[in-house]
Amino acid sequence: MKLTELHIQQAWQHRLYHTKSLRTSDGKEIEVIHPGYLHQDAGPDFFQARIRIGDTLWVGNVEIHQKASEWYSHGHDRQASYDNVILHVVIHNDRKVFRKTGEEVPCLEIVLLPEYTNKLDDWASCKEWLRCDVAPEKMSILHYHFILQRHAIDRLERKADEMKSLLHWSMNDWRHVFYYLLARSFGFRINSDPMERLARSIPLAILSKERGSRQRLEALFFGQSGLLPLESNDPQVIQWILDYRFLQNKYGLSPMDASVWKFMRTRPSNFPTVRIAQFVALLSQRTHLLSETLEKASVEDVVTLFDVVPSTYWQTHYQFKNSSRQSTKRLSKTAINNIIINTIVPFLLVYGERLNREDWKEKALNWLQSIPYEKNFITKIWHERGFELEHAMDSQALISLHHQFCIKNKCLECDIGHVLLENIKH
Repeated sequence: MKLTELHIQQAWQHRLYHTKSLRTSDGKEIEVIHPGYLHQDAGPDFFQARIRIGDTLWVGNVEIHQKASEWYSHGHDRQASYDNVILHVVIHNDRKVFRKTGEEVPCLEIVLLPEYTNKLDDWASCKEWLRCDVAPEKMSILHYHFILQRHAIDRLERKADEMKSLLHWSMNDWRHVFYYLLARSFGFRINSDPMERLARSIPLAILSKERGSRQRLEALFFGQSGLLPLESNDPQVIQWILDYRFLQNKYGLSPMDASVWKFMRTRPSNFPTVRIAQFVALLSQRTHLLSETLEKASVEDVVTLFDVVPSTYWQTHYQFKNSSRQSTKRLSKTAINNIIINTIVPFLLVYGERLNREDWKEKALNWLQSIPYEKNFITKIWHERGFELEHAMDSQALISLHHQFCIKNKCLECDIGHVLLENIKH
């Protein structure tokens, strides 16, 4: 496997090189007291390193390259920010290099540990997305939970940033943002975009006027979705068609294209028709949903708030044809927990931040730790590798690691990858 500068940076950071009898290219003894801190922005790779060269203790920056000559190909000889580099660390010292001031930069040629290069080869050749072969017992419990908490918060912050963009777009209208996000969450990933588009096509002003009649509200949402048939022999569907034609004319509405909805490879209970019926049931029964949600003290209270049953028609149908065996089609507790995890908790965090309500932010995190961890293909693989999960904050962390590092093959930048490197024997 071809080494990159990142591989050498990690070797320097974790001391994954032969550390005995280190000398500069001109023969001076080197003692690495502290390798410094990795610099993520422009400039030298490590800052605040503490290195003894000969009898002198130096504090400053360290620059990493594969070959010493890259100092010039990268233009560092012309950049003043590299004048305080105290050590140039390379794999191949093929040229002396000098600062902008004309002084020679001390150079250390390192030899990587074979255990480290073998690990890199293992990662590169692994066909699975999860390349970790370390279980939490190789970490301290405190370290393990610190990693999980950090990445759970990171995932929440990314969701919060998306929410802030929507809030800016809606001119800080919290009610509209909550309405759009809630609709999106009822799409459960596969139909999340169409569900949000559906909500955007029915402004809250129209929703407020028609909320008093579930019949008309269903006609409004199914008509706007484009899924409502143009004709039918079913009395209930005929009534929805008539109601929608009236509402369409009254409000000047244009329905969506029905082709945007996904039914294939979807369980009937997750058909968009069922999800729309559930969403309408919630909107018709909870007239002040945002304030009611914010006022709830516990996750159990929120679950109860979302425990609604669609109208009678949907208890014997999954689509506008072919009746089915009777079932209530109410949201499962797992589905409600999913909505709380992915929509309500991030919303509560942003709402609490903007309104200076630390109690709401704390409540959001407490809710996340009160919900069982999500069971999906990602958490299943983590669990099989020995990673224990206690609650939804843990599963959110491992999902974040999967999306941000595992599938991008960024083991060297991952906290758990760093634990693997630290476990390599010198």
